[in-house]
Amino acid sequence: MGLFDNIIGEITHQGQGRGQEQGYGQDQGYGRQQGYGQQQGYDQGYGGQQQGYGNQGPPQVPPPWLAEWDAPDNRWIYINRQTGERTFNHPGQYGQQGYGGGGGGGGGGGYEQPRHASHSGRNAALAGVAGLAGGALLMHEGEKVEGDWDQDKYRAERRFDDGINNVENAPEDAARWVGRGVQDVEDVPRDVDRWKNRQEDRVEQKWDDGVRDVEDAPDDAARWAGRKVQDVEDIPQDIDRRFDYDRDRVENKFDNGIRDVDRFDNNMDNSFDQGRDQGRNDDNW
Repeated sequence: MGLFDNIIGEITHQGQGRGQEQGYGQDQGYGRQQGYGQQQGYDQGYGGQQQGYGNQGPPQVPPPWLAEWDAPDNRWIYINRQTGERTFNHPGQYGQQGYGGGGGGGGGGGYEQPRHASHSGRNAALAGVAGLAGGALLMHEGEKVEGDWDQDKYRAERRFDDGINNVENAPEDAARWVGRGVQDVEDVPRDVDRWKNRQEDRVEQKWDDGVRDVEDAPDDAARWAGRKVQDVEDIPQDIDRRFDYDRDRVENKFDNGIRDVDRFDNNMDNSFDQGRDQGRNDDNW
């Protein structure tokens, strides 16, 4: 409803503006009372200030009142500086007659009470907008109800068709279900025999495995004992093999040490010869 709120606000604001202009335009007799001592004080009244401050300046007000221009409402607002009261009605209408001149030469003292602004334009605009908003709302709700009705109608038709199909297929479904049930009953003895045979096969298999384990026990024991005897007999051979391996490692390390010493001696000799030759070259031998 945000769109309708904006339309109503816009038209209401325009209607208030027009009503205020008409109200001020009609209240041109304000200055004709000549209550302030001016022969033609404000001959234009509020109509002369409809365009802003005009050429006459702010209206004269009795203290402690102060007149200020209210731009949003396009009219003067009167403020009581002592009490803080704010009003759009001139403070002269509260009973202070003939202020500032003692009644002048015009008519009676005081001020003519301003006429109230007309709200007929605003009310008509509000009525029109309300009608448009109500019509749009009813149209929207009608479309929504129509859409919901179509969906409900489609679901009902689908359910009805499914129900008819279920009724038509009921005999065949019942016959099929009875056939499966009869077949299951007929298969019971065969299933029992099959289960019995599986159990017998499992018992026989376990028995045969047990017999084989018993029959193979002497052979397994003899095989295990033979492996242990072989392990014992292999102990001296394993010791000799380990000794030969360690001896070969020691001999290799000794030979490598001898080769390293010989290489060191050769390097020393070569370094000595190189140093001697370099010294001869430096001394120009």
